[in-house]
Order: sequence, then C-alpha cells, then structure tokens
Amino acid sequence: MDQNDTYLSTQQTSSGFSLIELSIALIIIGLLMGPFFTYLNLYYKEKAKRETLENLNTVSLSLAHYFRDNGHYPCPAPIDLGPSDSASGIESECDADGKGSVTSNGRCPDGICTVKGYDGIDQFQSLGDINQNIKIGAVPFRALGLPYNKTIDGHGNKITYAVTERYGTPDYKIHLGAISIVDASGQSIIEPPGSAQFILISHGEDGKGSFSQDGQQNAFLCDARDGQDFENCNMDGTFLSTGLATVQGPNYYDDQVFFKMFGNSLLWEESPYNETNIYNATKGNVGIGTDNPKEKLDVSGNIRALGKLNVDQLCNSEGEDCFQPDLIGGSGMICENDADSMIGIKDAEPVCETFTIKDVGDIECPSGQYLRGFTTNGQALCELPSWRETQDTTTYVTP
Repeated sequence: MDQNDTYLSTQQTSSGFSLIELSIALIIIGLLMGPFFTYLNLYYKEKAKRETLENLNTVSLSLAHYFRDNGHYPCPAPIDLGPSDSASGIESECDADGKGSVTSNGRCPDGICTVKGYDGIDQFQSLGDINQNIKIGAVPFRALGLPYNKTIDGHGNKITYAVTERYGTPDYKIHLGAISIVDASGQSIIEPPGSAQFILISHGEDGKGSFSQDGQQNAFLCDARDGQDFENCNMDGTFLSTGLATVQGPNYYDDQVFFKMFGNSLLWEESPYNETNIYNATKGNVGIGTDNPKEKLDVSGNIRALGKLNVDQLCNSEGEDCFQPDLIGGSGMICENDADSMIGIKDAEPVCETFTIKDVGDIECPSGQYLRGFTTNGQALCELPSWRETQDTTTYVTP
C-alpha cells in the first residue's frame, strides 16, 4: 500500500466517525427534546385552563355586580357574531312571561337559543304559569362593561352564557332559577334541583358546541358517543359539571363551568319561599362592629330597624337570660300586684314598683282641651280632641 492509499483510508475513517457522531448527537437531541415538548404541551394546557378560570371568574363577578345595580341579570348576546359586528356583545330581549317560542332542532335564530327549563319545584305549583325558559347565547360584554377578550376562554372560543329568562328581566317574581346542573351520575349538585339562575361554560380544548371568536360554530360535532360534555352543547335545560377526564371515549369531559344557584355568592339573600325574610348566604359569620363574629350575624352596638324586626328570643351579650319578645309586646308580662306599675325588665322578669298618685286639687284644662288622665306625680294630662290639627297635643297642668 503506498502513501496515497494510506491517506485515503484515513480520510474515509475520519468521515465515517463524523457520521456516527452526528447520528448519536441527533439521538441525544431527540431524547432531550421529547420531554421538553411534552412539558411545553402541558404548559400551554395549564395556561389555557388558568386563563379560562380567570375569565369565567371575571364574567361571574361582573354578572353579580350587574345584578346588584339593576336587580336582574342581562339577557345573552348573539353568539354567532364577530367582535367587529355592531350588535356583538349587546344583550338581547328577555320576556318575564316567556311567551316566545322555544328553539327547535338545535337551531338558534339570531344567535340566541331558547330552551325549556326545570319546572318540578313544588313552590311553583301555587304560583300559576311561571316562565321556566332558559336563554342561551354569548356573554353581553357591552352591558357588563367588559373588554371582548374577557369573554373568550383560554382555547380561543367564546364563553357560553345561559340564564333563566325571567331573571333577565326586572319583573321576575320568584328567587329560584330554572337551570338544572348535574354530576356525572346524573344527580343534581344544586338545591333545590333545577334552580340555578345562570351558568357560564367553556367548552374545553375540543371546543365541542362552542363558537370561535369570529362567531363561527366549531366543527366538532355534539355527539354523546364522544364524551360526557355532550350535555353542555345539546341545547337543553340540563348542564354537566364534573371532574376533567381527558381520555377519549364516552366519559371524556374537558369543560369548565361557573354557575349561580340560589344563595351561593351574594352575602344576603332573600328567602325563595318568603321574600320578606333575608339570611346570610355565606358559609362564615358576618360581623357589624366586631372583627370576630361568633354568629351568622354578630352585631356589637345598636340596631336600628325601619320596619318589623322578627326574632325568636332576646338575650344579653353573653347569650344568657333570654326571653321571648312577645313578653314586651303586651301579651304576657304583667305585674302580679294590681297596684304596681312595670318600669322595666330584668332577668326576663318584669320590674314592678308601687306608685301612689298624690292628691290633686281642682283641675281646669286650657280652653278647647279635655282631661284624659294623670301622671304618677299628680299632674293632669290635657289633650286636644283628635279632630283638631296641632303639633303640641298634650299640656301638663300642675295643680
């Protein structure tokens, strides 16, 4: 072998090692990039989930503020419009009596669906024909004063907004909604069943039943064979809220929902059965004048009521020495001695003292007044007749 052959062999060997090294390098890069892309995919999924929760919470709070300021929720906006359309985000019309037709064949005229809600609550039977329709559409961001992007979920689709129709008017007459919300087993997760006022739905990563930001319905078919989230896009009055299940099949569920049922967000709620009663709807205690409330309503100081104040018992600050309020309402607390007068209450018992009206001389009331009685110290009480209009109706006359 001559010198040239030796050089060529060495060159070929060096070139072969370079290809092997390159192959090894590519394999190493592939092994490193695989977990990286998996991590990146999980990151974007979590980011979408977080953005969705933030926007759902923002819309839910805005609806609560709207209800506080207006006494009702807004009606949904058309869901099939893009952000540049002049009618996008403008609430539609809701009817307190619900005389309009119900959506048929899953077709929603003008981007708003109207479906039948739950009407099996016993209290409805005595109230006659109550509107139990549900309106389904887009979040009315203009009415809520929200930017458009806050009504889009983390997957780039519109958040669906469904509301009990009569709750979209100021003329609703009963504090229970018509929306049913169930778990994966079909059991109601609200009480009473079928009484949710509104629900917000992100249709998840697959977008089943959702509309894009431009108002186009996504092509993913709403089919029960493709997952449990079928319940949130089949245009009826029942919705599903359950845990995420991202394995493809009949149990698949990737939706996120926020809903308002009776008593689950506002601090004070009116009773659905007696609108003259209110109660603290939170899980904790509320304090007025105290930072450490011990009761559902703990007041440290005076209470002023401009109407009736209904209580079962009145007690001291330690919760002791309680008595029924009818004792001071004239129906059960009297002095045993007929000659005594009641001057107060102590330990749930009347405090009585004997008063003697001293002798009085001749009494003469001012002209136009009549004598109606005496005070315990012997003063005469003179009063104008009731048909006379005057601010000062009583005059004390000292004998």
